[in-house]
Amino acid sequence: MAYQYDVFISYRSVTKKWVTETFLPLFHTHLREAIGGREPDIFIDTKRIENGDAWEQRLKNALAHSKTVVAVLTPSYFHSEWCAREFSVMRQRAQAHGLLSVENPGGLIAPVSISDGEYFPEFVKTLQQEKLHDFYNTAEAFCKTDKFVDFENKVKDWVHKVASIINHAPDWNAEWLEQAWLDDVLFEDLLINQQKPIKLQGL
Repeated sequence: MAYQYDVFISYRSVTKKWVTETFLPLFHTHLREAIGGREPDIFIDTKRIENGDAWEQRLKNALAHSKTVVAVLTPSYFHSEWCAREFSVMRQRAQAHGLLSVENPGGLIAPVSISDGEYFPEFVKTLQQEKLHDFYNTAEAFCKTDKFVDFENKVKDWVHKVASIINHAPDWNAEWLEQAWLDDVLFEDLLINQQKPIKLQGL
């Protein structure tokens, strides 16, 4: 087995409209050129999970087979155990390969911030994020404004960072499908609510 996806998009459902209708089309278009013109394989649950799927297993399988996570960050993102787990799975993989360190500060997560970040967990605040909160607008008329042009230019520049992560991703490892990489991953430091984490079943 090997990688199936270049990118796994991790987001909170409250941002679904902006992610799917405003961000994703531009991201897909410009990432394609940044990786040499081939079609990027992007996993997003709205397009890849069908009726009748075991969605928990589908998400975990997709995450294990993705080169990078594009995390669309808001404070509510860190109120979700699923989002925190998705973020932490890729954090753990990066750390296991010597990334997110003094010597190699780069990682396997490409964070997009659509809030000012004031309420983000401390670890997340240490990461370089693409600041797009000025463009978090769900109005249909937004795409016809001058600000939308600025938004597209920001995305167009940023996707080269995502392409670099994709091009330098570590070799795929079957161990990433195991419980220690998916269910036992430490994520509690990313949760900013007081709910007790729920233990998920293994694959």
